[in-house]
Amino acid sequence: MNGEHADWAARLVMWGGPVAIGMFSFLSSWRFSTPSVLLSGVALLMGGLLSTAGVLSTLRLKLTDRDEDHRAADEAKRNLDEAVPHVLAACLACLASAAVIIIAMNYPVCPNAPGLNKGFSTVIAILLTYIGVLFLATIIRLYAAYVQVNNVPTKLNGFVRRGSL
Repeated sequence: MNGEHADWAARLVMWGGPVAIGMFSFLSSWRFSTPSVLLSGVALLMGGLLSTAGVLSTLRLKLTDRDEDHRAADEAKRNLDEAVPHVLAACLACLASAAVIIIAMNYPVCPNAPGLNKGFSTVIAILLTYIGVLFLATIIRLYAAYVQVNNVPTKLNGFVRRGSL
């Protein structure tokens, strides 16, 4: 809704999805058995997201330098302005995930229960789901900016249902 009104459906997906996955993982006793693989993946994703934030910053600057006044350029800038906080929030969630994984790897484990502690696994599942939701939101915003800047025809842009982004 571009900051005018609260988008409750987006908030429900953004926060409800990770909480639902967390509750499911806790109730079904998920335990991550290879935390080192998770830690490597989260670290790589954090690096990729940080470089993406830099690229988006440069792209936004190029759009501003172009000084285009048409509606598509303004909407593309707005989409980029929305995507950057998502990317940076995902970076912070990656950092939090890495910290939780490192703490969980050094926490004593029950000998008869393989993998990480059930509580740590739940927190990690919540954080990873949140990162995934942010990733999807960012992809949608970046694609919308691409469509607007490059004037992709309506029949080809993927937003045909309503004819608008």
